[in-house]
Amino acid sequence: MAMDFLEYLCHTYRIKSWGSSWEYFRQYKQLYACVTGRYMDLNDSKEVKKVHPQAPAHRCSS
Repeated sequence: MAMDFLEYLCHTYRIKSWGSSWEYFRQYKQLYACVTGRYMDLNDSKEVKKVHPQAPAHRCSS
């Protein structure tokens, strides 16, 4: 779910920097917590953090 969100942002808004995409992900986690009343699973966040340097901003910047 988290990677899908970053992919969507990348393709829709042409995010080109690593920092911007990470900031959007942090805001997404806050929104998720607000809407569901639960924090995002820590394993999902760690997985995104693990693959984030390769995706999505660097893949989609054109």
